[in-house]
Amino acid sequence: MQMVRVIYDLKGKILLTQQGTNVYTPQGVPYMDVQLEDGSYIESMDTSISPHRPVIKITPDPYGDIKQQIQSCIDQLAQTRQANMATTLTLMQALAEVYEQMIAIKASLPGGGF
Repeated sequence: MQMVRVIYDLKGKILLTQQGTNVYTPQGVPYMDVQLEDGSYIESMDTSISPHRPVIKITPDPYGDIKQQIQSCIDQLAQTRQANMATTLTLMQALAEVYEQMIAIKASLPGGGF
């Protein structure tokens, strides 16, 4: 969260926003100190009511779609790794069986081998 001093005209148009410890306090011009959430901004001031209220908007995350795509790729990679691991284990078991059969055949040959 951040504290912002908003200086605006009587129609609600923002003239200046300030942050920090050394902010200007205007004379004869409306201003308000507003607490803003991270990722939000003041679009204007609603001067049709008293006391005046800030019109706060939330800044959309410009990387939202990319973050979703990255997460989808990570999920797909994890699924592919699991599938590859299962396939590798199946192939290793088949290879072990073939190897054991070859040893059995070799032992059954006259002279014990090739």
